[in-house]
Amino acid sequence: MLFDYRLSKDLARIVVPCLLKAVLKKEENEDAQKEVEMALLALSNIWQAAKVPQELYLIEILEIIKYHQEHHNLTRFAYQSAWIFFVNRLSASKKREIEIANEMHFGSEAIRELEELALCVNVKKNEKVPKDCEDGRVILRWLDVYEAFGYCSKEFKEKESQNFMKCIVDLLKEAKGCEKGIYGKIVDSFMNLIKSDEILFSEVVMTEAFEVILEMMHTPTLDDELTADCLCIFISLIVRFPIYL
Repeated sequence: MLFDYRLSKDLARIVVPCLLKAVLKKEENEDAQKEVEMALLALSNIWQAAKVPQELYLIEILEIIKYHQEHHNLTRFAYQSAWIFFVNRLSASKKREIEIANEMHFGSEAIRELEELALCVNVKKNEKVPKDCEDGRVILRWLDVYEAFGYCSKEFKEKESQNFMKCIVDLLKEAKGCEKGIYGKIVDSFMNLIKSDEILFSEVVMTEAFEVILEMMHTPTLDDELTADCLCIFISLIVRFPIYL
C-alpha cells in the first residue's frame, strides 16, 4: 500500500495510527516482520506534502526508532523507512523536531548505515553479503533522506558534512560496476556536497576525493553522462576553491 501527496488529513487520521499500531507489535517471527516492514514502507511513501498532524505519529515513530537502536529488531529497509517517514514531516521551521532528530543521532545512524552498505555494495568483492545489503535501493533512499534532512538543518550540515563526504567517497570507490542509477546517484550526492558552503578544501583533500574522481574518469566503461558528471565535479571544485587549484 503506497501513498502520495493526495492523502488527505482526514484519511491520515485513520491510516497512520493503524500502520503505527502494526509496527509497534514486538512479535519476532517472519510473518510479523514482513507486516512491520510493509507498514513502515507505506508510511515512508507518505510524501512531505501530505499534512499528517504531529499528534498522530511523533511519540510512536520515535519509540519505534529508539527501540530498534536498542534491540535491532528491524531490517535495514524497515529502519530506513521509519526515518524517512519522520524526516519527511520536517521542515526548516520545525526546530524542535530537528533537535529531536539530532538527539537521536540521525546523522551518525545514516552514515553508519551507508558505510556498512559500502562494504557490500559490490558483490564480487565480498563473498559474504548480508541479505538486506543486496538491494541498491537502500543506498538511494538513505542518500535522499540524508540530503532532505540536511536541507532542513544548517547546523546538522556543518557538524556532519566531513563525515558524509568521507562516506560518499567510500561509496564511490566500492560502487564501480553497480547499476547506473545507483552509481549516478552517488555521484550526484558528491557533486551537491562539493557545492555546499560547509565543505572545506582540507576535507576534500583528506577524503582522497580528487584521486577517486580521476580514477573514475579513466575507467574505460564509464559512459558519457558519468564522464560529464565527473567534469562538472572538477568545475565545481574550481569554482569553490579557486585559490587552491
